[in-house]
Parts: sequence; C-alpha cells; structure tokens
Amino acid sequence: MKTPLISILLINHNGQEHLEYCLPSLMETNYPKDKMEIILVDNQSTDDSINFVKNTFPHVKIIKAQNKGYGAGINRGLKESRGDYIAVLNVDIKFDPDWLVNILKPLQQDNNVGIAGPLLLDFDAKELPDEIKVPCFSKYGYPYHYTLNIGAAPTPGPPLLPIETIWVPGAVMLIKREVFEKIGGFDPIYFLYYEDFDFCFRTRIAGYKIFLVPASLVYHKESALIDPVFTPPEKVFFTTQNSIITFLKNYSLLSLLIYGLLFFILRFVDIINDLIHPQFRRFGLAKLRAFYGTLTQMPTVIKQRRKVQKLRIVTDQEIFKLNRGDSLWKVAKQKAISKKN
Repeated sequence: MKTPLISILLINHNGQEHLEYCLPSLMETNYPKDKMEIILVDNQSTDDSINFVKNTFPHVKIIKAQNKGYGAGINRGLKESRGDYIAVLNVDIKFDPDWLVNILKPLQQDNNVGIAGPLLLDFDAKELPDEIKVPCFSKYGYPYHYTLNIGAAPTPGPPLLPIETIWVPGAVMLIKREVFEKIGGFDPIYFLYYEDFDFCFRTRIAGYKIFLVPASLVYHKESALIDPVFTPPEKVFFTTQNSIITFLKNYSLLSLLIYGLLFFILRFVDIINDLIHPQFRRFGLAKLRAFYGTLTQMPTVIKQRRKVQKLRIVTDQEIFKLNRGDSLWKVAKQKAISKKN
C-alpha cells in the first residue's frame, strides 16, 4: 500500500515548555521522515516558542498567525499543507512510536472513513487502562463517554479494534484531505471548545465514518494549555455558548423540533440551580452571558447552518445510534438536578 504524505499541524500558543517534549517525541514516530510534513502554527505566542523551534528543529515549518482560536489555527496551517492526510495536534502530548501507522490504517482501508483519533492516555500512564472511554454526544446536547472494559482480555481482542463513534477529541485527529475539501475547515465561530465536535458532526452529516483507534497511543496533559489562561467561569461561558451554537447550527429541523424544548429546559434549570447556590452563582451568570453571546451571533449561525444542512446525506437519528447509554434522566440528574459543576 502506498505510503502517503501526512501533514502534521501543531497549534501552539505560549507552549514552549510542552514543545520541549512534544517535538522530540514526534520525531521518534515510526514513519518515513520524507513523508511527514511538520508545520507549527503559532497563535501569537509571547514566550520563546518560535525561537526554540527554529533553533532546535529547523526543518519544522513555522506559520505565524493571529490568535483566533484552535480551529482557526488549523485552517491557517491547512492552506500551506500538502499532505493527503492532515494530523492536527495539541502540543501538550507525547507519542507512542507507532501511533501514526496505527491511526492511519482505518483511513486507508475504508474510503468512507474520514477521521480517526487515537486512544488518549494520561500523560504519565505506564500501562494500558482496564477501560477505554469512547466519546459520545447526547442528543440533548452534551458530550459524554461510555466505557469498554478491556482489562479481562489476555490479548488484544475486538475491543482493541477501531471503534466507530460520533466524534474524537481535537487533541489529536487524523483527517483525510478530501473531508476538508467536502465540508470546509473548522468553524472559526468556536474560539475555544466544541470546535472538534462540530467538525466531526459535520463530517458525519456528510456521510463519512469516524473511528477511535485504541492501537494508536498518545499521552496527553489534558487542558494544560487552557487552564492557566481562562478562569473557570470563562470556560463555562465558552462551553455553554458553543453547545447552543452547535445545536442550532448542526441539528436537522426534525431534531430541533424533537429535542429543542428539552435542550433549553435542561439549560435553564441548570442556570437556576447555579444561581440559587452562592458557590455556583458565578457559573450561572456565565451561562446567562453565553445565551446573550449566542443571540449576538445568530446571523452568522444561520448562515453557517444553511451551509451545513446542504451537506446532509445522513440523518441525526442514524448518527445518534452510535451513542450508548444516552438517557434523558442521566442528563437531567447530572446537569439540572445535581449541585455539581
């Protein structure tokens, strides 16, 4: 089978301390070096990231971009990439040497597969976990995971084969170039959070499959780049606003009619639950601001919705069949009844 050129896009903002382990680990990847095009998109770093990469890894192409978010950074790098496949990466990760050859297999074996993601492990993990967390997205508008127990298997069995799912996290995604050509790039309306789910959901709407590949191992310092920059209420603002935008933009008209009332009831009860508990009031206020923020962007949301729905060849109901354990009661208990945030 032909060895394709793969463009690896690293999206960076003040991540020098992470690049110091990410890039050396990436260079140990078991893949022909002349078939790896490595591009660093730097979103206006104020640390010494650019000089570090120039001096230590001179073959890495550096693109200086305005900081308009993770998805916008991917779009910027995509314009100057040449690969048949595009790997988009955070910089707070390190790699198993075979991560790339393993994640590539389902994309090469099935023309209908558009995106694959690796098994993301804790950064300091020394062995495989007993359970695999598979990403899902409730039809009521919340991301969650179901678990597959692999601890009892003495050798790699069916659970370690690629698992079809709705989406994979944006920390590491391998994407066929034709997917970008079909659905466009990442939506820049998402500065932070949900840009990965939005891109994956649009990909599934357009008829492509998405797989989680447990044989591909990547070690991730989750939120290492986000936590120092944004306060907890700011993160709640972005997650709430972007969940609403995602629902309004991507769900079919039938889904909006079926789930819309419950979607908004759950969120308003959640806000009330926050506001009546002083320790959570700042989160409730952030969620209210998110609704206002969505209203101010409605012209853009409507324009983008028209584009998304023109791509549709798969129904939401077909996509949501991949969810396991999606329960209205579970969502209500977690978001609208529980005091936890």
